[in-house]
Amino acid sequence: MSHDTSPRSISLEPTARPSRTALLAAARRAQRLCLLPVVAGALLLAAPAMADRPQGWEPAEEVSFMDLHMLIVVWPLVLFAIITLLFYVPVLIRGGKFTSQASAAVEDQWLGGPRTERGELAEPSPETKQTGGASGSW
Repeated sequence: MSHDTSPRSISLEPTARPSRTALLAAARRAQRLCLLPVVAGALLLAAPAMADRPQGWEPAEEVSFMDLHMLIVVWPLVLFAIITLLFYVPVLIRGGKFTSQASAAVEDQWLGGPRTERGELAEPSPETKQTGGASGSW
């Protein structure tokens, strides 16, 4: 057995970048190589769907057009209406407005802050002359 003990030369020069066409050709080869396993996997996963009905099972009942229509169209619309009402009814009870003019009147909004004016905030302490926060200034 002979082992290669000669020192190998290491090139410190930058290697050339592959051309765009070489990269595209490599991508096409990778696509072709991946196509067969993907198609085979899809067929293997779909194989149980092509199986026959077990012998002990009774045939499935036919679904009428009306039942299918109720399931696909009517029930989702009913669910949408219920969710919409759950959102809008509390706003309507409080006297909220849904017009764009009402939203244009709001200049600033502090989400989670006081519901009235800034007078509801704590006054600054005499030592620090600040109310807290990040103490940013202009």
